[in-house]
Amino acid sequence: MSLSCFCFQTNKKKLFVLREESSSGPARLEYFDNEKKFKTGVSAKRIIVLKNCFSINAKSDPRHRHAVILYTKDDCFGVAFDSDTDCQEWLSLMLDLRSQSIEDSTLTRPLFGKLT
Repeated sequence: MSLSCFCFQTNKKKLFVLREESSSGPARLEYFDNEKKFKTGVSAKRIIVLKNCFSINAKSDPRHRHAVILYTKDDCFGVAFDSDTDCQEWLSLMLDLRSQSIEDSTLTRPLFGKLT
């Protein structure tokens, strides 16, 4: 599934591609500068493996009304959508793909919380 939406890091419209787990790799979110580069086979500008995300959340603020933030151990990455419908659909798909990837792997996930 692909969609053109805004990248928080660059504040420019980019092409995002959500891929399921397959023989070519794990479930992931990829982004490209534009659709032409995607279609010509240029490597993705960035790849975020969904099972490496410890949190994927919807976010809303005055600047980005419809956004999804992916948190990894080292970074956070935001994608702003044009509509709430697109935002909710992509969030649901990313969460589903992430949970499937985690169930299929023996990856141990860090626990965050208050120590007692």
